Amino acid sequence: MSHHTAVLDGLAQLLHEKEMGVYNVDGVFTADQRGIVVSAFPETPASIISLAFYMPEYQRLNGRGRRLTATRIQIRTRIPGHPLETVAVFDGLSQLIDQKHLQLGAVAAHGEFISAAQPTQSTAQSWEQTSNWRFTALEGLPTP
Repeated sequence: MSHHTAVLDGLAQLLHEKEMGVYNVDGVFTADQRGIVVSAFPETPASIISLAFYMPEYQRLNGRGRRLTATRIQIRTRIPGHPLETVAVFDGLSQLIDQKHLQLGAVAAHGEFISAAQPTQSTAQSWEQTSNWRFTALEGLPTP
């Protein structure tokens, strides 16, 4: 598993372990579950947390065969009910991730909040919000 896929999968597993939702790699959920998916935003279930990788940053460290890697992940949520439910999910993400040392599968990373948009109404029954996060970790460089 590559570094970025390990971070994405590890974050999905962490959110599942902390009961923020249900992570099924196959993306199949019951109607009453809050699904956690990677790189998708399916119409069902009604409540979803989607993780998408974007714009990585790299800084090579002096001849040690490693680099400092910042994996940026956009977290998009769709939460049914009152808009404050969407804010509560964001608060849960923030308490779990922001300024925390996280073990994301095999990757030890530091989580950091970057930005968020206000919740917007997506249907008569649900609200969506997008937030951006940085996960910084040491990564081994591939050998030639």
